[in-house]
Amino acid sequence: MEPKYAMVVDGQGYRVDLVLVRTYVGEDGKSIDIPEGYVLMKGERLVYGDEGLSRAIGMTKPRYVGQEWVETATPEEIEAARVKREAAVE
Repeated sequence: MEPKYAMVVDGQGYRVDLVLVRTYVGEDGKSIDIPEGYVLMKGERLVYGDEGLSRAIGMTKPRYVGQEWVETATPEEIEAARVKREAAVE
């Protein structure tokens, strides 16, 4: 199978990391998704979906709630992140 991207979220749904996932078939014939270079910690899980991942990557403090990503950062946190990004480009 082709590798795919997934977002790792913690137990409360907050973004932890973006990972590349490969699917393997176990000895029992069931598919197993394994993130490359990342070990899921207790309570973490993988969230898939191209459109939603693109949205989450652009957020400052995304949280996966139900079936969608929501921005949970305050306006001040969003502005601070914008200034930090701009300073890194200079």
